[in-house]
Amino acid sequence: MSKLISKLPKRIRERALECQKKDKHLLNRETDELELAFRFAATKEGLNVWFDVSRKKYSSFYTFHNIKPHGGKRANAGRPLKYGEETTEVTYYPPLSKKHIIDKMVKEKLKEWVVKK
Repeated sequence: MSKLISKLPKRIRERALECQKKDKHLLNRETDELELAFRFAATKEGLNVWFDVSRKKYSSFYTFHNIKPHGGKRANAGRPLKYGEETTEVTYYPPLSKKHIIDKMVKEKLKEWVVKK
């Protein structure tokens, strides 16, 4: 059973197309057949990862690239977003004598941004 690049999950499809474009040893660059599109061994993922992908075992690819499938999110999972958008952790290294000032400013600003229910 052959696997079509166009039917792969987005991140894997993008990487497969990138590998297909870079492989200079193939004459048929227009194929949608994964197993004919590029030489698996010539990629950084190697034979095993691409063989797994061709057998619909995507976990090898995600593990190799250290990414979570589906962006690591489930629809409507977890609590609602406190600020109405994704957040990130930020680290600052202020002088110890000024830390309380930074803490106060950040807390006040975060209170302004909270999405009211």
